[in-house]
Amino acid sequence: MDIQVVPLTDSDRDQLAGVISTGRSPLVVTPFQTYDIQSLNGFAARDGDLVVGMSTYAIEGFRCEIVTLDAFGEGHGVGTALVDAIQAFAVQQACLFTTNHNLRAQHFYRRRVFRVRAFYPDGMDAVRKIKPEVPITGNHGIPLRDMIEFEMDLRSGACRTP
Repeated sequence: MDIQVVPLTDSDRDQLAGVISTGRSPLVVTPFQTYDIQSLNGFAARDGDLVVGMSTYAIEGFRCEIVTLDAFGEGHGVGTALVDAIQAFAVQQACLFTTNHNLRAQHFYRRRVFRVRAFYPDGMDAVRKIKPEVPITGNHGIPLRDMIEFEMDLRSGACRTP
């Protein structure tokens, strides 16, 4: 696979809208913000003409939050290439959120030098007030209730220490 990462184009946004229309909500809720992913900047990972992954991000002040990260196939370096693109783009720090049930995402971020910045017990209750369609049970039958914030200090390429 020859992965090229480029900023999202209008065509990529059409594909993103197609992903949303197949069951994903256009809203992503974090403890800080509710995002409509169709309005965010991001990157597409391509293998030739085929889009093999997409990411979106939001920048507010000195904060760069990775809002979505999707690889349309695992184990090919697509997620890593997208995170690397956001890393290269951002000037301060990147933060992202996942939930307690998404063990694959937690391992993925930890392997890429992200560290847990904050833990939000029962954070999904607030999400469900905005997005009531969020299920009660997540991957592997794990109750979907907590949010975990990961961060990486991009100024040095290493995690910030307390």
